[in-house]
Amino acid sequence: IAQSLEKQSAGEVLILYGGKGAGKSTFLKRLLYFDPPQAFTLHALPIIIDCLRAPQDDAELSRFFWEEITKALNLNGLLDSPMDDLLHLFEDRYELARKQELNGFQFGSADYLRERNALVQKWRNDALYVVRRLMHHWGKVGRKAVIAFDNTDQLPPTLQDYCFLSAQNIARELQCVAIISMREERYCRARTSGVLDAYQNSGFHLAAPDLVGV
Repeated sequence: IAQSLEKQSAGEVLILYGGKGAGKSTFLKRLLYFDPPQAFTLHALPIIIDCLRAPQDDAELSRFFWEEITKALNLNGLLDSPMDDLLHLFEDRYELARKQELNGFQFGSADYLRERNALVQKWRNDALYVVRRLMHHWGKVGRKAVIAFDNTDQLPPTLQDYCFLSAQNIARELQCVAIISMREERYCRARTSGVLDAYQNSGFHLAAPDLVGV
């Protein structure tokens, strides 16, 4: 993960698998939040998405993922900033709009401001675009998202496959690192006859602790 954070990769998905009660959720929280390595502290924007709270529907699940990522990246209330700050965040589309949709309006006029504000609201509602711009904002200071999809094994099998495919898409779209935690048996099935066999991913096994020692 540290190597991926330091280079401009095309997105990477890692699999963390282990038995029930092995401590996958605890491991992710400690790794990303409570005791992160130095590379994480310097370069990572850690995000943990708890799939226990996810809706049981494909479309709603995808919307849930993007909403959770947006909330995590919206540090310091960037999306609730004054209009001038939003225009700076959306500067690529704003520059294009000034040549196209806003062309013909007198700059600063009431009609210009009304049309501009409507465009900004439209951009604000484009979830994928907003996340990309937030990632661009943090990328300028050397930060990159590490997104963990926790408790995916609590979802129905069809949604587990959809979750994995979504993680692949998110990692590629955002050029970030995605981590999926799942049970050992589910990992083995997916590697041999499921969606995992179509992708090259790194799997890391988390062994259960010694119960007597615990």
